Amino acid sequence: MKVLVLAIFLTMFAAGCVQQECGIEQCHGLEITCGGNVPGACTEIYQLGDFCRSYFPGCKVVGGVCTRKANATAEEKFLVCKTCVNKCEAESNPEDSFKCENNCRNIMMKYCSQDSECSCGTEIGTGDCFYGNKNFVDETQQCPDFCTGIAGNLVIKCIGNQCVQKQSG
Repeated sequence: MKVLVLAIFLTMFAAGCVQQECGIEQCHGLEITCGGNVPGACTEIYQLGDFCRSYFPGCKVVGGVCTRKANATAEEKFLVCKTCVNKCEAESNPEDSFKCENNCRNIMMKYCSQDSECSCGTEIGTGDCFYGNKNFVDETQQCPDFCTGIAGNLVIKCIGNQCVQKQSG
């Protein structure tokens, strides 16, 4: 009987009926692996580059193996952010590293791969008029003269992977 129960369990596990734990195995840092050793709790101590983790595409089970999700856009954003922060780590002291990292945040706030990722309104968090990646824009709070120009001749476009404001037409 025990052998039969074990055989059924193994068959269900292989078929994906039994959920195995799958997620990011590290709490901090930019060297991320997907696997079953997901921490139950993490410290809240911020480490250089932790904000880049929000761009990581995530993990999922494929064929019984926990692996990185295939999402080219998310992967591209994560690698851009990671590359920027890795350059900051070379700074001579931690204070300079964190100042440099702030520039990486600013880059990511304007980062795009297509026009539809850009928007204008107010910056989430500060409420200042802002254009950039739509994930950082509150579109319900508009700044008409700022966003479209007094004559209505400005548009927000993705050019060279950056949301930019330019003349329409």
